[in-house]
Parts: sequence; C-alpha cells; structure tokens
Amino acid sequence: MAESTRTVAPDLGNAVPSSYVAAFFLVCAALAGWGLAKRILTYLNTYYIFTSQRLRVRQGIVAREMVQMELFRIKDFSLVETLWGRLTGYAHVRIVSTDRLANDLLLVGLPGGIETMDKIRVAAQLARAQTGATMIHE
Repeated sequence: MAESTRTVAPDLGNAVPSSYVAAFFLVCAALAGWGLAKRILTYLNTYYIFTSQRLRVRQGIVAREMVQMELFRIKDFSLVETLWGRLTGYAHVRIVSTDRLANDLLLVGLPGGIETMDKIRVAAQLARAQTGATMIHE
C-alpha cells in the first residue's frame, strides 16, 4: 500500500499579505526619495549674494524667496562643519543679527568654511564702521 503524503499550510492567523508589505515599503521609499530630491533641488537653487552693504539669500524653484540682511546688523556667527563638509571644504554658517525679518539665517554649504565666515565678519565690521553703527550685546 502506498502512503499518501499531504502537506498542510501553516495557520498564519491574521497575517498581512506580502503585497501590502511591499506596497508599504514602496511608498516609504518614494517619500524618502521625494524628500531627498526636494533638499537637493533647494540646495542647488539657493544663491548667496554678498555686497559691500548687504547679504542676500535667494532660493526657490518655482516660487522664489529672497531674504536680505544689512551687514552692519550682524551680531554673531557660528560655524558647523560636518565630516563630509570638512572633507569637501564646505561648511554651514549661522548668522544672528538684529534684523527683525532675518534675525537667524543659516547659510548652507558655503565653500571655504572658516575663511568665508571671517570674510563676512570683516565685511560686517567695515559696514558698521562706514555707517557709524555700534553693537550693544545683551
């Protein structure tokens, strides 16, 4: 007599079908990709314009925004260098000013790092000397 073998599928209870799991991960990957693409496009479409009197930041792809700050209003600086930024020679410079609209401005990916920050500091001191403005620190 031949024995018949019968395989029984395990009872998974309320398991989620694998197509739903795959769709979930696909949506998550698409959202992460969109966020990364948006950051890259914003970075590539940001322009920093330094004049002897002002610092202008223009950014945007479809809608553009421009923020400007008088150099004599600059109060303080901070520098952030990531590992990748140190390797490539780029840094983020945060500028704190007395300007009401642009009192905390982050300049992302400036080439030169500390040298660029020093150039902005010297330009701010020259602008203060030319306008006769004095800084009162709180």
